[in-house]
Amino acid sequence: MNVARSTRVLYLLTDEISRVLVRGQLGHLVEQGFDVTVATRLSQPVGASSAASVPASADGWDGGVTVEHLPFVREPSPLADLRALGATIGLIRRIRPAIVNASTPKAGLLGMLAAGLCR
Repeated sequence: MNVARSTRVLYLLTDEISRVLVRGQLGHLVEQGFDVTVATRLSQPVGASSAASVPASADGWDGGVTVEHLPFVREPSPLADLRALGATIGLIRRIRPAIVNASTPKAGLLGMLAAGLCR
């Protein structure tokens, strides 16, 4: 049995500009059979939902990756951070990843808290 084929991975980044930090990693995981989703604050989120899905494209994301919008903000903001935490919990419950990788400080704090709460 190929473990990768049954494994969903969620990468969390505070802002889409941070995609340079994971360039190549995501594509490699997809090539190995992992189901990869990236959640980040997108400059132009799609739809009214706080976690709308958009397809990965030639704008810097590796192919085969699903990209989701989350309302992360870089500055400390208790209300915005609580909203982002709630949206992250909702996303984790919806896609049910086996692995969560949070690659930036704010996404790391909120993402690991959300992942821990969702077990």
